[in-house]
Amino acid sequence: KKGSDVVVGVIGAGPAGLVAAKECLAAGLRPVVLERESALGGLWAHGMWPRLRANLNKRTCAFSDYPMAGEVGEYPSPAEMVSYLNAYADRFDVRDRIVFQAEVRSASPDGQGWLVETCKGNY
Repeated sequence: KKGSDVVVGVIGAGPAGLVAAKECLAAGLRPVVLERESALGGLWAHGMWPRLRANLNKRTCAFSDYPMAGEVGEYPSPAEMVSYLNAYADRFDVRDRIVFQAEVRSASPDGQGWLVETCKGNY
């Protein structure tokens, strides 16, 4: 198959899922990011305490190809991390690849790849 014909499933639109989708696009693949929540950001958007700060400074926790903006605090808050992740998704055209509110129920090999069952259908 040509790269653009290969669909790659990515589970979760947190930091790792966003980078995985970006790298799939760069390799000519077609990522489908399945996110169970209604917004991207992983634990930064869903489940963190609002007063928590990253334990790494912004230069260390930023992606190597996308530095954090100067106005972000030295140790980013959850809101700053979510804003950064949203900007990253937009910058690298990942947002359009995310299926929100698509909780994965199962994943199983189907002979040619994987069948991923979500609450929104199969991928």
